[in-house]
Amino acid sequence: MMLQDGVELVVAPTISSPACQEQLIHATKGVAHFVEGIVEAAQQSCSDDKLLADLGTAATAVTQALNDLLQHIKKGAGPTAAGESHEDAVDTILTVTDRLFSNVGDAHEMVRQARQLAQVTSSLVGAIRGEAEGHSDSDMQKRLLAAARLLADATANMVEAAKGCASSPNDSEQQKRLRGATEDLRAATNIAASNALKRKLIRRLENAARRITSATTQLINASKNANKSNTNKTSEHQLTQQCQIMNEQLPLLIQGFRGSETNQDSATAQLQVINASKEFIQPTSQLVSAANAAAPTVGDQAASMNMNQAVKMMTTALAELRTASGKAEEMCISLEVDAALDQLTELDRELEEYRRATDSGNLVPLPGETVEASAMKLGSTSKNVGSAMAQLLTAASQGNENYVGVAARDTANALRVLTEATRGVPSTSEDMEVRRQVIDSARDVIDKSTHLLEETKRAMNDPENPENQARLNQVAKAVSGALNSCVNAVPRQRDVDNAIRQITDSSQELASTKYPSTDRTFQEIQIENNNAAVNLNQAASDIVTASRGTPKQLAESSREYSSSYSEFIKSGLTMAGLSKDGDTQNQIVGGLKNVSMVSSKLLLAAKSVSADPNAPNTKNLLSQAARAVTESINQLINVCTVSAPGQKECDNALRQIQVMKSMLESANEPVTDLSYFECLDSVMEKSKLLGDFMTGITNHAKKGDLENFCDSMGNFSTSVCGLTEAASQVRDRLKSLHLEEQSLYTGIDLRPTLWALLMEHQSPEGPGWWTSPSLPGLTRPYRWHVKTWLTRPAPSNRKYLLIYPAIGAVGLQTNCLRAITLYSVANVLSAATVVAKHTSALCNACRLASSKTSNPVAKRHFVQSAKDVANSTANLVKAIKVLDQDFTEENRQRCTEAAKPLTDAVDELTTFASSPEFASMPAKISPEARKAQEPIVSAGKAMIDGACHMVTAAKQLAVNLKDPPTYQLYSNHSKSVSEAIKRLVSSIKDCAPGQRECDESIDKLNCSIRDLDQASLAAISQSLQQRTEKSLRGFQEQMIGSAREIHDLCSKVKDSAKAEPENLGHRVSIQSIGCAVGAASLIQNSKQQTHILDLTKTVAESALQFMYSCKEGGGNPKAPKHTHDNIDTAADNTMDVVQDLLECSQQYDRETHQINH
Repeated sequence: MMLQDGVELVVAPTISSPACQEQLIHATKGVAHFVEGIVEAAQQSCSDDKLLADLGTAATAVTQALNDLLQHIKKGAGPTAAGESHEDAVDTILTVTDRLFSNVGDAHEMVRQARQLAQVTSSLVGAIRGEAEGHSDSDMQKRLLAAARLLADATANMVEAAKGCASSPNDSEQQKRLRGATEDLRAATNIAASNALKRKLIRRLENAARRITSATTQLINASKNANKSNTNKTSEHQLTQQCQIMNEQLPLLIQGFRGSETNQDSATAQLQVINASKEFIQPTSQLVSAANAAAPTVGDQAASMNMNQAVKMMTTALAELRTASGKAEEMCISLEVDAALDQLTELDRELEEYRRATDSGNLVPLPGETVEASAMKLGSTSKNVGSAMAQLLTAASQGNENYVGVAARDTANALRVLTEATRGVPSTSEDMEVRRQVIDSARDVIDKSTHLLEETKRAMNDPENPENQARLNQVAKAVSGALNSCVNAVPRQRDVDNAIRQITDSSQELASTKYPSTDRTFQEIQIENNNAAVNLNQAASDIVTASRGTPKQLAESSREYSSSYSEFIKSGLTMAGLSKDGDTQNQIVGGLKNVSMVSSKLLLAAKSVSADPNAPNTKNLLSQAARAVTESINQLINVCTVSAPGQKECDNALRQIQVMKSMLESANEPVTDLSYFECLDSVMEKSKLLGDFMTGITNHAKKGDLENFCDSMGNFSTSVCGLTEAASQVRDRLKSLHLEEQSLYTGIDLRPTLWALLMEHQSPEGPGWWTSPSLPGLTRPYRWHVKTWLTRPAPSNRKYLLIYPAIGAVGLQTNCLRAITLYSVANVLSAATVVAKHTSALCNACRLASSKTSNPVAKRHFVQSAKDVANSTANLVKAIKVLDQDFTEENRQRCTEAAKPLTDAVDELTTFASSPEFASMPAKISPEARKAQEPIVSAGKAMIDGACHMVTAAKQLAVNLKDPPTYQLYSNHSKSVSEAIKRLVSSIKDCAPGQRECDESIDKLNCSIRDLDQASLAAISQSLQQRTEKSLRGFQEQMIGSAREIHDLCSKVKDSAKAEPENLGHRVSIQSIGCAVGAASLIQNSKQQTHILDLTKTVAESALQFMYSCKEGGGNPKAPKHTHDNIDTAADNTMDVVQDLLECSQQYDRETHQINH
């Protein structure tokens, strides 16, 4: 009896578990059996009727108590009979609808499921009506009856659709109609029995979360134990890393389901457990994958079996959690907006507490918080908030309740992170004004966001109201302004803003027709202008370099740039004033305006990097902006410089080469779409051209041919820049070969496109003025599932190339408005051509995005955006044609007005497509990758340094063509450039993808073949020493697993060796053949020993030939045909012999199993 009581105490806390219920029922029956035994024994041994009567009464009481306990177990100690009935019916409806959806295409099975569904829903309708009759509250009666009618109508529609499907079983339209009617019935069920369904689904999710928590703990412990004998360091590292991630995720899940159990009526608590469960699924799947990958290389058989058992339990619990969280999320989606509003209220209270703590001086930084880290977090989080708001607006305008709930949740989560980041800025700042301004701005963001959620809720309640969209857009603009104010309050952001403002103020001087007066000569002003150009170019390069440092360094470099810019503008205007030719003055001023425009782009890009340095590709765009500054400076110098032949060309070449050095510093982003071998071909081709140009410079100088000397100098600088780009791209490709963590979600990245567009936006007010997007968040990508361009740049999959020119070169405002406001009619039609070309590419990219995404809201939005961009472009082109025919101020203004709807449409698309939901995780670069990049980076830097010295010497040579020391200096520097190029080419060849891994595999295979030869000789002489670390069955299972893995990898390695160089090193791995020798040592039959060793040697020899072929191919898609043919042949041979070994091993394993049994 005490044992039974113990069972009750143990299982009582988990009474909802079916296993625990079964155990408790079994214990209850055991107690009843013991009671009956006691009564029978007493009747046989006792003759006292009174005592027997008392015993019978006590036994009856125990029996009654046991019956009550059984009833309590069946009811689950919770819902009422009506609620239980509703829950069971709803549960059956969900299960049957799932089965119907999964059997689309089988009309007979669909009809059968529909028949069962109709019976259940009819019972549920009756139960709801019966419940309504029992209610005294008239309002509740009306709601229940309305729900019953809705469910009855949906059932009737479903029955009609089922009849049509039964009469025409081969008609796909009838099946589609039945599916649609079933979906409507499921939605009506959710409405009709929402409360009961929510309770059941949340309770089921809590149980699933509790079970997966237990399974996760067991798998983590088993993994740690198995890792002690893991012979593969890579799988060991990955498994350890996933265990660490799960240890961080477990407390969140536990907190979620415990909070839901404690606050059963709290929407926030329910959503927390749903969100925690969803966030738990992905890392759990990764842990299971890591454990499966590590299992074959675990030496301890007991630890391996324990981990495999834990993986099976985890897989079952994960499937249950995924199902439970999906159904719970579907049912509780309507609570998202209310829960988000509750969270925003709580966040406002937190910010109010931060403000009081700031005023009292008690707000101190948390451990590890710094000014730079907090500012970066605030900047990046503001973008997430902005993109979440855009998703919310789109979903609300389409009336999609599900996606409104998802967007509301994402918005609240982003605002919570924003609040956390807000605390870090004032706690680490010494400026009291900054502290208060940041917190007040954040509170304003929360306030405006609350209004937006309230307007969204109001719009969903009245979706037909035409004023909804206008109100939502108005509130969204207020949120955007509040977010921008919050980010701009950060000290480093204010520094960059001040630099932009100074450039804008300096640019106002370009609108004046008065030029600064001076008493200096033209040559003196020219020298000053050249020096200012050198300083401005260096300042632009310093900004790119500082972008890899701290936000403080970036702010300081931005201030230095604005100062250099002011000096450059002043000297340029002074030079324009000294010129007496009106056309020359206009050209100089136009060049200064162009420098102003690209300078603003540069600082806008610097501001983006300062706000979120880790955003993908922003530093690449910053480098491109710096190069645009250099090109604009060179164009201006060409206009206003009068000097000896060759001097201007050498200065231009020097600036172009110097600005390229920063490109080699960044190791995170690709600069072109070339593959590794395409980069190698490019380097080889450009190195040959570079040698020719270097020789040409010398020859033309000796002959005194300065015109061709200048042409060779320009070609030389272009080739050096091209070589630097190729070297930087090779460096990036090497990164993908050594990633510690690959992106879990790959796809096309719209972000470079959208950012480039933002940088191109110039408002109609003129140069130097820039429009802000409707919402921040433009550095986050929107992705859809296609082949990733990072790792496989095959031209057939380069959709990225559709997008980047679509906006990156669009210059909608820049090309068009500059042609309208700054240039003559001759530039207008070319501007229109550029606009039409690139907006057409943008529309195609939108349609592609719509076809790839599974999000219905995004699908419709991308289609509509493509229409808006196309229509706006057509109107702009019409206006430009009118302007071309009649170039008047009125038509110019009309053209400017026609451009605004186009930029607005692209702005709106930009904001919507910035959802972080589809962003990939940034790759982590391992020390091996950085080490592999070092020779290429070093050679590239040496080439640039040598080229700069060579150009400086060439500049002196152009002045004194017959000076022997200058020739000698030039020759020395040209030799250093040649040596650097040789090192660069050699480094690229030596670092070719997969070569080192192929060599390692070849060495392992040669060692394995020698071991097999020795084992075969020992087996023939019957002196093969038995291996005792595993049983024969264990060795055979390991052989079978290794053989299957080799067989599965052969086709992947073959593809990598032919066209996927970045994957070759990852996929080339040779399994140990020690298991074959171990199995042979335990086999008693000498013929079987020899057979298994011979087969294994055949596999090793075939694999060795395969590795030689793979190394020769190297993943080069342009390799000779016979190389690819050899790879195919070797792969097929290896797969054939591996299959023979697998069949033989399985046969011996079956025989061993039969003998043991």
